[in-house]
Amino acid sequence: MRFFAFLTLFLALALPAQAQAPAQGQVRAQGKALTDAPAAPAAPVQVNPDKPPDFRAELRTILMELTLYAHKRNKGFQVLLRDGAAILEKDRWEFILEEVMDPKIDDEKRVPMHGLLRPLARAIDGVVEDGLFCADQPPKEKAIRLKTLAEFQKLGKRVLTIDFCTQQSQAEALAGARKMKALPYIATDMTEPTDIPRGRPHDENPRPIASLDEARNFLAVLDTRRFGPKTKAVLALVDTNQDALILDVGQGTNQEPLTKQEIYQLKFKKIGSPRKVLARMPLTYALAGAPYWNPTWREGDPAWLVATDPANPDRFTVDYRHTEWKDILGRYLKWIMDLGFDGVMFDESSGWRHFETIYPLD
Repeated sequence: MRFFAFLTLFLALALPAQAQAPAQGQVRAQGKALTDAPAAPAAPVQVNPDKPPDFRAELRTILMELTLYAHKRNKGFQVLLRDGAAILEKDRWEFILEEVMDPKIDDEKRVPMHGLLRPLARAIDGVVEDGLFCADQPPKEKAIRLKTLAEFQKLGKRVLTIDFCTQQSQAEALAGARKMKALPYIATDMTEPTDIPRGRPHDENPRPIASLDEARNFLAVLDTRRFGPKTKAVLALVDTNQDALILDVGQGTNQEPLTKQEIYQLKFKKIGSPRKVLARMPLTYALAGAPYWNPTWREGDPAWLVATDPANPDRFTVDYRHTEWKDILGRYLKWIMDLGFDGVMFDESSGWRHFETIYPLD
């Protein structure tokens, strides 16, 4: 992996906010832009269809740079990756691409198909996997995912799981998570992480949580618009006893950003003991109305907004390799850390699938 391919990104992160402004969008906090730099036109990223780049490898490099910055600034800051197994393993598309690029490649010197990509695995602190126990999935795909996660755990890393189960399958899912020593979040009264489950959390824990390794449970609430105003969303989250929270920075109907004071409130369980609060940060999709969003943007303008989600006209696949988008990601992570979050969950990481579909190799 080319660790220093995006050295510009790392240097931009290390510079003061006004010196690292994105060319188009602005990350806004409390209604104020984090940059006053002038806008510049976006140039399209060229791809040779006969020799496409390794899209997942390039995303791994970006993740490595963001993680390096976060850990250098705060060693205790937790970096999680949602849908991480798919990025941490080399699948068939990448394996074939290597042979296209180098027909004489030595099989003994490369990571095997479905092997763990260890540089990124060593860099991040954990992964968050959806539907590992209660969702329908092909047995072969599940076996590959479990193998990747087992190898990841051997490096001393944490696996968190999110499952939405029936009442009958909840106990089985909990047993499966405990068997693989994963930290589970299992709900029976919803299908998306947009609400707080009824009742007390499993393995309720009165002890203070000094690190994510000490957590016995966690709660992910990634969209609180149904709660009403931000104040109601925050009060509902404060009234919980889970050892860790994973939240979007924007809360309530209007997706208002959390303040430092509100994040401090959330760092204590209902019973009063400390816990960890992590922010969700999308990687390969842009959402209209997000803190960095420019209302003049549309598909193709800037050029790195490459496709509109057919199911959501406000959601766009991003060419995450573009300098402007990487600059936005760096600024967004800095903002999250400045607000006082204990960690980040990199989310919406599946944009590489869009590009691999455009450039099929078999």
